[in-house]
Amino acid sequence: MPPAIRPATPKDIPLLIQARLDFLRALGYPMLADDLPKASRQLETFLSEHLERDLFAHIALEGETLAAAGFLQVIQVMWQPAAPAGQLEGSSTCSPGQSFATRVWRAQLCRH
Repeated sequence: MPPAIRPATPKDIPLLIQARLDFLRALGYPMLADDLPKASRQLETFLSEHLERDLFAHIALEGETLAAAGFLQVIQVMWQPAAPAGQLEGSSTCSPGQSFATRVWRAQLCRH
């Protein structure tokens, strides 16, 4: 059975913390046992403040086991012709009033 993929919600923060720490380990960052509680608290605080606001995540679950996670962090950018209001502008068939980042994010999800 293929993994079930869905948007992450605040109740998934422990899984997102696990995914982030696993990702950093895979990149070769040292993870000292003494540092993990502090790192986990900082990640929990960050995710609690940003998830579903300017950080979006999807998780893939095989039963109750996390198989994969993906993150999209939306940030404001300094003014430039393509970002006159601090966000990149573009055309889309999405609802009026949606940010460009939301349209791109949804477009990416629709492709898979």
